[in-house]
Amino acid sequence: MKLIATLGATSVDKDHIYIINGKKYNAKISPLALKEHFKIEDKDVYIIGTKQTKERLGDIIRDFNFVEINEDSLENVFETAVKYIEKDDVVDLTQGYRSFPFGVFLALNFSKIMDKDPYDVYYAQIQNITCNYRSDICSHKFVSLKKYLEIGDLAREINSFVTSWYVVEYDIDNFESFKKLLDKLSKKLLSNDLDVLGDIDNLKKEIISLEKTYVYLHHHLALLMNEIKGIEENLKLKEDYKKFYHMARMYFKKGLMLQTLTMLFEAVNAYLAEIVPDNFYCYKNDRKYFKTSKNKYAFRNCVKNKLRKEKACDEWFFKNLKNCTEFRKKFRRIDEMRNDSAHAFINGNTLENFHKEVESLLNFFAKYLQ
Repeated sequence: MKLIATLGATSVDKDHIYIINGKKYNAKISPLALKEHFKIEDKDVYIIGTKQTKERLGDIIRDFNFVEINEDSLENVFETAVKYIEKDDVVDLTQGYRSFPFGVFLALNFSKIMDKDPYDVYYAQIQNITCNYRSDICSHKFVSLKKYLEIGDLAREINSFVTSWYVVEYDIDNFESFKKLLDKLSKKLLSNDLDVLGDIDNLKKEIISLEKTYVYLHHHLALLMNEIKGIEENLKLKEDYKKFYHMARMYFKKGLMLQTLTMLFEAVNAYLAEIVPDNFYCYKNDRKYFKTSKNKYAFRNCVKNKLRKEKACDEWFFKNLKNCTEFRKKFRRIDEMRNDSAHAFINGNTLENFHKEVESLLNFFAKYLQ
């Protein structure tokens, strides 16, 4: 653990009071209080400041690493902070010339993307704004700023999920329970696991709780709520083929082509099993399966195999299937594309217009499955 602190060039000749987690420390500058609180060695303290900082506060910071920056270059501040910040560092932004703390805060945001999350980020807030820093002993309380970095991460995670159902990996300690729920839902959906109604219920409760506390997140949370309600609405459809079809549409909007084809395939499969006459049955492994059989997969698989036969459309049990020949052809195409995609197109059957053909298949089956 290192301590990285911005520091200005204001002379200090007396100790002030710094409070962190209920503990009081007497120190001339805030980094000294944090150093003592976290028991950080001198060699692990880095002060970011200007030439004037070192000239005026040199006696106080002489045992620490001093990183001199160009006072007129915000970009220099940003680059320097990115270079020195590492995972689990303590960062102090209490003092600093003009834009120094702001530049470091921006660097912290960037560092999190590089998996260099700070342990915490502090600002020592003065308790009495009328206190004269030069003549009085002023009391300060350290406020954690890490939550505000994580609010940005949370908003990005929500946007990522709403856009693609994928959740970006950020460490957001202040919103851990929310992140776990969103992660779980994301992983299930990306795995074609539709057993998520319970997960959606839990996430909705968490969203309502967050909205009460973080009003400024309303826009993002409202987008997320709308998204998961859309998933919920589709999954509560009575007929399986409608459920699968509308989920296929949602996967398509996210650009998830393999999942789209998988859902569309299951939707057509379920539809076939629905339209065959009630007295239709077939055998598999010497067992007879009907519409009402508990093993839905076995029955649907059996019906699907019947449709694959060359003269399937002449069979009595497909009499209710409109435009059977074209239906059969398109269904076979779903299976071919799904198989090619699932096997990384190892046969070289890649298509320049893959996305457009998937959309065409969705549109064709809409009249059957919506």
